[in-house]
Amino acid sequence: MSLKDLFAPAWMTDNRKNEDKAVRSVEKTDDQAVLRDIVLRAPLQKVKLAAAERLTDPELLKEIARAGIGPAVSQAAVGRISDRQTLFELARSGPWAGAEAAMKKLDTEQKKELIATAADPDRAYRVLLSGLEDDEFLRGTVVAGARELPCLKEALSRRSNADITAVSKMIKAALSQIRDQAFLYDVVMGNIDGPFTDSVYNSDKMESGVHRGWDAELKAAAAGAMDDQSRLFQIVTQGPPQAAVWKAAISRMHSRELLSTIVETYGKKLPDGTYYTEYNSREWAAKEKLKNRNLIL
Repeated sequence: MSLKDLFAPAWMTDNRKNEDKAVRSVEKTDDQAVLRDIVLRAPLQKVKLAAAERLTDPELLKEIARAGIGPAVSQAAVGRISDRQTLFELARSGPWAGAEAAMKKLDTEQKKELIATAADPDRAYRVLLSGLEDDEFLRGTVVAGARELPCLKEALSRRSNADITAVSKMIKAALSQIRDQAFLYDVVMGNIDGPFTDSVYNSDKMESGVHRGWDAELKAAAAGAMDDQSRLFQIVTQGPPQAAVWKAAISRMHSRELLSTIVETYGKKLPDGTYYTEYNSREWAAKEKLKNRNLIL
């Protein structure tokens, strides 16, 4: 052991064998300046975390949350912040680990403001994933958001694969939070204009796979957020032909009667003794769902 190690505070160790001793030394102090120093300078992450969990000074917590020291430390600091404006600022522009932790602590109005003013789709997408329970706002995000929200409008104007993917991710995240069954059904069935409908955002140069209105991925996301058994049955039997869509619908079904009807209807032979492949697939998916839910022997 060098003289430096001998006289250094216990929390300065980089030897994992001494980690527990270092943590115990941290737990003996409430000095905010010392704890800040430990968070910023301690070699071992567990020691940094122990210090972060003892911080109470609002300004120091804000500094640590923005320091990008590591996910666990950032989240610990954010977890001890209660000021609404500080949380909003961290969510809007902080490093990802701290920002995501802050997003989860925002109220509905703050989340809506953050989505409406976000500079990039990815940050708005993560806000949506943090859980926003406001159907009216979410429906607006899904239908008009791609043309009205600055982050999505800018992305669509560039029309690169990455940008279109970012828009689709955000819309799918919004769909996953919506509870309005009639709205979700209309999305799947194409009864309302989709986010890519406006010709301004649908030039011939747009990437293949993104179609006017709703593409199969977005319809499947809507079906996958539904619970209404009758409407799900209609999607399977009368809805879009894309496999991703009816598979998503069947995955949400739990009615033995309706699933059995799908098996019976799509398991029938054609007059020539063969089956339509797509019909057989629906039958198989419904049978698997019945078995997995122990709805049949």
